Amino acid sequence: MLKKLHAIVLGLFDSGETSLVARVLSAEEGLISVMAKGARASKSRVGAVLQPLALLEIEVSHGGSGMATLRTASALHAHGEFAREPRRLAAGCVAAEAASLFAAEGVRAVELVASLAESLHALAQAPAASLDAALADALRGAAAQAGVLPRIDAELLERRGAPKPALFWLDTRDGALHARGPQPREAPEWPLAIAAGAREVPVPPSFLRAVYQHGGEPPPAPPPVEARAAVEAWIRFLEAQAGAPLRSVPTWRALRG
Repeated sequence: MLKKLHAIVLGLFDSGETSLVARVLSAEEGLISVMAKGARASKSRVGAVLQPLALLEIEVSHGGSGMATLRTASALHAHGEFAREPRRLAAGCVAAEAASLFAAEGVRAVELVASLAESLHALAQAPAASLDAALADALRGAAAQAGVLPRIDAELLERRGAPKPALFWLDTRDGALHARGPQPREAPEWPLAIAAGAREVPVPPSFLRAVYQHGGEPPPAPPPVEARAAVEAWIRFLEAQAGAPLRSVPTWRALRG
């Protein structure tokens, strides 16, 4: 029985002399691996569209308990920019792997696939100078879809001895906790933490501002975070949440210069 899926290609692996195994994130079945027989042959139509990070419409057949077999594939968005620019491809791979960290086999992922497709389109179209900023946005989108967007927990801060002025916020320049009350104070030695579910992890500097207002005016917005620092912060955050490293990150670091 054939089943139609909308899927993003996460990775391709050689199988035998002419075939490929494609690891994909599909809207209908989540993470799956499919066998593309003969895809490496020079005249294979399927092989021509099986490209990393491409958004495809595919038809697969399931034979018993084995791996699904790819029958047809057509490109919805091929993103040729990734094939032409290794640094852009590496950034796209980081975004795709981050999104797949929280996906599961056999579990629908319609919103996750839609969000990742939008992020990959932005990465494919971003000017070279804005690539890190686009990747930071993609990683934030992955966290949002996974339901692990960090939040500052006022009660947690108080339990850990936070000052109690009218306002306190995070300075993205150094990650220090700053407080403004009758007399402004700084607490750079504070062991900053955020609550994300039941897990506490270091606060990434990519949060532009986290304000708890109990009266008075909010503090001035801190300077924007340098995009590369924001990417690194989101990588650390997502890896901590998933309990696993992003294997594509070393390649991205090597290519970004």
